[in-house]
Amino acid sequence: LASDIPGVSDVVVNLIGKSATATIAKKDLADHLVEAIEDAGYEAEVVALEPAERGHSVVSGPRTVSLRIEGMFCS
Repeated sequence: LASDIPGVSDVVVNLIGKSATATIAKKDLADHLVEAIEDAGYEAEVVALEPAERGHSVVSGPRTVSLRIEGMFCS
């Protein structure tokens, strides 16, 4: 999934917690990430969007996005 979206990296999915985190190169990519997850058949919601590194302004720079994802399960 992340490799399909330039600027998205370090994706970690927690099936049990129905959540995921990713590093995005810029804030605008959060919407693209949610759209890609929903296109894959899941429901996604951004629950947090924070600067990935200290020293970056609130407007630009990498972000860590936390998502809640519905429809994932373990079998």
